[in-house]
Amino acid sequence: MSPNNSSPYQGGVGGGSFVSANPSTPPRLPLVRGGSGSVDPTLLSKTANRLRLQVIEMVARGKSCHIGSCLSAMDLLVCCYATAPGLVAQRWTDPDRDHFLLSKGHAAAALYTVLAEFGYYPAERLQEYLRDGSPFIGHTNVHGIPGVEFSTGSLGHGLPVANGLALAAKRVGNSSRAFVVLSEGDCEEGSTWEAALFAAHHTLDNLVALVDHNKIQNYGNVADVL
Repeated sequence: MSPNNSSPYQGGVGGGSFVSANPSTPPRLPLVRGGSGSVDPTLLSKTANRLRLQVIEMVARGKSCHIGSCLSAMDLLVCCYATAPGLVAQRWTDPDRDHFLLSKGHAAAALYTVLAEFGYYPAERLQEYLRDGSPFIGHTNVHGIPGVEFSTGSLGHGLPVANGLALAAKRVGNSSRAFVVLSEGDCEEGSTWEAALFAAHHTLDNLVALVDHNKIQNYGNVADVL
């Protein structure tokens, strides 16, 4: 995926910055374009690593878990939000925006940090993670958090819902896409395979499904569990 003229980034070769939807949220991810016009992968990697540290601090402060799932998904999340113009924060209320679903909802802390990084809300809100009464709970929560499309946690739901979003977009003739990040545990759910068959049958070429292949799940190595 490469940014185009409607990218959330502004700037030319060698520099630029992300345009935040929230004036109180300073832009933090500079744009560095390579010869092909894509975002510099080294910059994306550095950003992902910085956000990984932020996740570790959040999870430690909340005395929680699922750190591994958050860390392994971070590159995928940063890449999606850095390169997909339809995921820019300014379009959050646009019905024709791109959609992003984190099917592996237990990696919520990773998504929360990425959404803050890309201007959906001030980074200070991450201090609310796992506090009593906060919407920033341990699994993705659609209530009260800009950028979260769907509450997830129970595996196998992300791809079916993304299918619906992608099919609806095609039916009404808009160009929005549906991105979904799945875990390997998601891929052990029958509903995921039914959704894959559905996507192929309906030629959902506006659906982008990404599997976080970290080779491990709650009960051990994937190769040993299934």
